[in-house]
Amino acid sequence: MFWRSGVVAVCACVMGAFAPVAEPDSAAIDLCPTVVIPETGSMRLCRVVGVVDGDTVLLDFDGTATRFELLAINAPEYIERDPSPRAHARESWFALKSLVGGEWVYVHRDPAVLEDAAGRATGFLFRSPDMLLVNLEMVRQGHAEHQPKRSVMFADSLSWWQRHAVEAEKGIWGDEPGVLVDPAPEVPVPEPMPELLPVPKVVPTAIAPTPERTVFLTKSGSKYHTKDCRYYSPGCTEVPISEARKEHEPCKVCKPDQPGG
Repeated sequence: MFWRSGVVAVCACVMGAFAPVAEPDSAAIDLCPTVVIPETGSMRLCRVVGVVDGDTVLLDFDGTATRFELLAINAPEYIERDPSPRAHARESWFALKSLVGGEWVYVHRDPAVLEDAAGRATGFLFRSPDMLLVNLEMVRQGHAEHQPKRSVMFADSLSWWQRHAVEAEKGIWGDEPGVLVDPAPEVPVPEPMPELLPVPKVVPTAIAPTPERTVFLTKSGSKYHTKDCRYYSPGCTEVPISEARKEHEPCKVCKPDQPGG
């Protein structure tokens, strides 16, 4: 009887070792969010003529080099010949210059955040012709930090890739970088051939400007407010937000500078 029970026990252990493993719950799998690329007809095509740091470029807008901030990300500020540079600042600048220096890009704007606190144009860049979302690539490589309060656009993908960059200790999330080799000097880039672009070659046209957001000033206060702020009254003066920023500060209650404010 003892021998039989021992055989049964051994058989049970062997069968258990080869029992099929249950498939993981699909809801528990950490899947990368999909980036939906906007229609190229809704964006402006222009060329990057300079890279300032890891989140700032110069774009050729109708023959004028215009400073443009990459929205929803932040990289260490890079100042050439700075005797005390910020950690990873040159590494982030180098990465962005390698991605878009001299390249043609599509500019996608967030209507809720057309400019930063300093009045500089902001938005997202899609590199032509592969339509790489440059803001996201800087976060994926660990060269910039996602700023979710600046814009809700592409927030799921940005936060997902930042989490993985932090876990892998990439870029700004790791140790100091080694010595970097300066990229080759920029040379004039010829006009893009029609077959290299995802759409037929056309003269880029500016997107109709979105009316500037307005805020409200009280008669004696030093701050500006939204219309739903508790400090708003019918006697407030309505002014463009750029005008209000010149001599006033944002209200800490209604936070008019934040998206949706």
